[in-house]
This record gives sequence, structure tokens and C-alpha cells, in this order.
Amino acid sequence: MTVKNSSKLDLYQTLQRYKKNEREKEIRKARTNLLDFTRFTMPEYRENWHHKLICQKLDEFLEGKNRRLIIAAPPRHGKTEIVSKRFPAYLLGRNPDAKIIACSYASDLASLINRDIQRIISSPEYSELFPDTTLNITNVRTTSQESYLRNSDIFEVVNHKGVYRSAGVGGSITGMGGNFLIVDDPFRSRADSESPTIRQKVYEWYTSTFRTRRQKDASILLIATRWHEEDLTGKLLELAKNDPTADQWEVISLPALSEDERPEYDQRDGPDQALWETEFSKEDLLSTKASLTVYEWLSLYQQRPSAAEGNLVKKEDFKYCTLENGVLTLITDRASGSKKQFMLSQCKVFQTCDPAASEKKTANDFVLGTWAQTPDNDLALIDLLKTNLETPKHVPLFQQQYIKHRPVQQWIETDGVGRPTFQLLKTEGLPIAELKTSGHDKLMRFIPAATRITAGTVFFLAGAPWLNGYETELLGFPNTKQNGQVDITSYACQVVIENPFIQQVYETSYVGTGSESSGYWI
Repeated sequence: MTVKNSSKLDLYQTLQRYKKNEREKEIRKARTNLLDFTRFTMPEYRENWHHKLICQKLDEFLEGKNRRLIIAAPPRHGKTEIVSKRFPAYLLGRNPDAKIIACSYASDLASLINRDIQRIISSPEYSELFPDTTLNITNVRTTSQESYLRNSDIFEVVNHKGVYRSAGVGGSITGMGGNFLIVDDPFRSRADSESPTIRQKVYEWYTSTFRTRRQKDASILLIATRWHEEDLTGKLLELAKNDPTADQWEVISLPALSEDERPEYDQRDGPDQALWETEFSKEDLLSTKASLTVYEWLSLYQQRPSAAEGNLVKKEDFKYCTLENGVLTLITDRASGSKKQFMLSQCKVFQTCDPAASEKKTANDFVLGTWAQTPDNDLALIDLLKTNLETPKHVPLFQQQYIKHRPVQQWIETDGVGRPTFQLLKTEGLPIAELKTSGHDKLMRFIPAATRITAGTVFFLAGAPWLNGYETELLGFPNTKQNGQVDITSYACQVVIENPFIQQVYETSYVGTGSESSGYWI
């Protein structure tokens, strides 16, 4: 009996030692890794691969490997819990002398986050990890008795220099410097982000108030759901592009549905995959997408804001084509599978160009589109080149695109900056033709193209890498900053209107219509 009891005691002690060792391992990991810290202090937290990525980037941010970091993600995808709540608590555990300034769009939200961080720091799990990081046990708003502050605006780490100060965007944060500065969603709503006045106020507050609070070697973190192409994130990235001396940002952008082109950090292996499938499935996201405008979907969920959707064309009017082995297939009705097919050799291939004369990022784009005009005078965009290049560098691009597609003509708009390019190209022996805009503005020029798109006689190459950007510009026009892709579409429709396919007795085959004819075109 004694032996049995002794064996049970040994087993119990062994089990306790094992549990103690495992707990010590968890503690060691949670002290040096944000994701493990989050698991330790919030066991119920549901994590996904993108949370691991965010935690990794924040660990690097804490260690000074990336001092300017932007994280953009869709609503309700877990970024605030990790970035705004767990990270500051973890940071103060790692460094009780850290000075943190954190701002959100409203002071009441900033105060709520402040109190949540205090609850984390006051938890038994946190004390087990970081016993040296503690707060005053009572609410203290003044330092009259040399007490450590603790309230919903600011709290200090007892016996250390560490402090966390929260405020609303636009609020006062003077009198304190920080070595970690955090902004979480600087805009309250779509209406605020759409207001040029509010956008400018937010930017001025950031530059003249928030950023000036940084101490030497301070790190700045911006967490946001994108609202507008000129929101705070957009302005900072535009500034970084145009001025190499400005803050240069590492950007982690996480669209709700993956796109054709994905950064290396995006673990999804194809387009149209949900960011967090177990919480927001692809079907749920597509349902959400159907209930929003293209403008809202691209900004809030895809983190790729464009100008507000215009009224000239709609996404549902777009039609698509394929080009395989010299066969151009126009999908006239996706639901029924109805389509037309032509040999590309039966079509008139031509190009239209909207030139630009500067390599500056803010300048208009150089855009050259390649079109196939069918014997029915349908129009198919089969290739597109968009870049920023000065006038002398345009000639090689025209030559390259001519060799690639052998167009019958290369049409270029010659009003303004297009005139020097046209004159250069005339000497190169290329089939250059001159486009006249007849004094019409861009909006008036696009109306015939919009009419043809709505009528279903313009097709875009399905799956092309340039398709998303092209469609976004068309949908946003006339509210887009760039409109070169709109212009080449207007020009292509102008070419077809002024130079219709001369139908004598041409040969073509229609799949899905049942009609046939034969002949040639001139």
C-alpha cells in the first residue's frame, strides 16, 4: 500500500513538474513574441495567418527594424485588438520606460482603448509575465501628491518612466514626447473621409501636432481601414513617393479578397480567396460586395481606394473577351454562354495613345492601348501599357508595341504634349496617325465610349494584369485624378466611329448565334 501511494506521489510530482516546465516555456515565449503574448493573455483569441503576420511586423517595429509602419485591413478583421490594445501592453512589459502616444478618430474611443490596455496590464496573466510593469491601484488625475497618474487619458508605469497617453485625432497632446506614436483609424466615417476640409485638418494635425511629439529615433505606426485615395495613409504614401527625404513607410495591405497581383507576405495562393475564411467566408464577402458600390468595396475591403464611382459606366455593363491561339472570343452573355469568335487576322488591330511628358509620379500617365476592331465594329482591348516617361523615351515604346502587335495604325492625340511625340514618330517609319480632340473636354469625349460600353460592344481582356486598374479608372471617371486609360478608350471609340470596318463580303463565324457569312475586309 505504501509503495502504491509512493508511486502515485511520484507520478503527481512528475506531472506537476511537467506542468511547471510547460508554463515556464509559455511565459518565456510570451515575453518575447507578441503573438504568444496575445495567446497567453487572451486564450480565446481566434487567430489567422494574417494576425501572425501583423504580430511579426509589430515585433520588428518594437525592435526598431521598421520605424515607419502602415497596416491596412478590412473592418472587423482583428487589427485593433492586436495593434491598439495588446501591442501597447506588451511594449510596456518589454520596456517599462517606453513613452507611447496613441490617437484615434474620437477621444471617447481612444479612452475606451486606454482602459482596455489598463485591464490587460492589471490582469494576473500579465503580472506573471511582466511583474515590474504595474499601475497605480487607484484612479489618479493629478500629481499633486507625486502619485503615478492613472485615468482614461493617461497612465504611468509605477517606479518607471513609462507612460501611455491617448487622445482623439485633432485633440491636444502637447507637453509630452513619445518614442512610439500610434494612430488607429483617423477618420470616423465615410462622410468625414469624403470631406476635403476634414481630410486636410487630419493631415495638418498629423504634421503639425502628432508627428512633432516624436522623440529621437521614435517609431510611428498607422493602422487604418482605407476610406479615400487622399486619406491620411494616401497622403503620406504620396509624399513618400515624391520626396525621398520624407518618411518612407513599410506597408502591409490586406485586401478582404485576394487579387491577381499579391505581395510576398500574402499567403493566399490565388485570387478571390478570403483573408479570414473561418470568420468572413468568400461567400459572405461576395454578398457584401454586391451590396456596396465599387468605390466602397475597393476602399473599405480591398484597401485600394479610388475616386468615387462616376455615373457614366457601371461594373455590370462590362463585357470580356479572351485571346488564345489567334482566336478572339467575345463573351456577349456570360449567363447563357453566348459568344462570338473571330480569327484575330480577320480583325483590324490598332493602337491609341494618351502621351505624358514627365517621369514624376504626380504627372499624367503615358498610356498605350492595343485594340481589335471586329468586322461587326465591336471593340476589344487586348493589351495595355501604362507608365511615366518623358517624351524622348516614347519612341522605343511605340516601336516595342508595334513589333509585339503589328497594328495597322498607331493613333496618338496631338493636342498639347502629344505634338512632339507625333513629330518624332513620323520619322521612324511607324504607321502613326493623328487624333484630334476638336476642343472637346475629356468628359464629352468619353460619352460615346460610355454609350458603347453600356450597349455591350466594348470588351476587355479577361484576367489581364492591368484589368483591375483599368476598370477602376473607368468606374471612377470623371472623379479620378488620372484619366489616361479613359482617354485611350475614348480615342478607340472615336477611331471606330470615324473609320468603320468596311464590310463587303467578309468571312466570320459566330458561336452561339447560328448565323454565318463570308468575304473579306479592306
